[in-house]
Amino acid sequence: MTATVKKALKHLLDIGVTELYHANSVLTSCEFLRQGALLSRGTIEALKLRQTSQYTDRLDKHYNIWNDVFVDTVDIHHRGRMPNDYGPVMFVLDTEKLMNELSTGVIGFTQYNPSKWGSVKVSRRWFADLEAVEEEFDVNDFDHMVVFRHCGGHVSLKNSLKRIVVDAPEDVEGMGVDLFSYALGSLKHAMHLGPKTCTVERRECRAGCGCKATYEADLDRVRKMYRPFLQKA
Repeated sequence: MTATVKKALKHLLDIGVTELYHANSVLTSCEFLRQGALLSRGTIEALKLRQTSQYTDRLDKHYNIWNDVFVDTVDIHHRGRMPNDYGPVMFVLDTEKLMNELSTGVIGFTQYNPSKWGSVKVSRRWFADLEAVEEEFDVNDFDHMVVFRHCGGHVSLKNSLKRIVVDAPEDVEGMGVDLFSYALGSLKHAMHLGPKTCTVERRECRAGCGCKATYEADLDRVRKMYRPFLQKA
């Protein structure tokens, strides 16, 4: 299912979605800032830019969504008290300004994260039409995502980027660095090489957040997601 930008915008604003969110790694986020846009996985690859691999890459190619840009309607880390699987850097976007910047493309709404599409019927992957979205789309369901399609894999951040929030679990055992400071320097440098600057905030976790324990359980993933360069083979 796809909807025109204006119709999608009206619905999102009607249900109170005034901000949209995109999480990624430090490395990929730096490329976004240098380019002044959220870029699809396929666009970054075509432009020969750098990006951190994601667990959904193979599936994105298989399902022909490699050139689409995905955003969430809630801050998953805050709402779910857990790290976002796609990375510790979160772009916070003004919904109306973002939609107004789009000159091409359409909007799709997923019923399930594509990582789950192999076990659901094709007809259940996307909401069938805007009426179904209006009736069933739930901002509390993390599978329900907004997808920018047929937009050249490029969603400008020129006017819509409000701030960036970085996960900052303190004293992650085995890392030996302050993760927020580690990310901040790279993001600020990339930002000043690009067309847009904004504030970069340290995430303040809710009581009971399990991000520190999650990070400590997989230090290799932490290094991968916070590393501002590609690891040599």
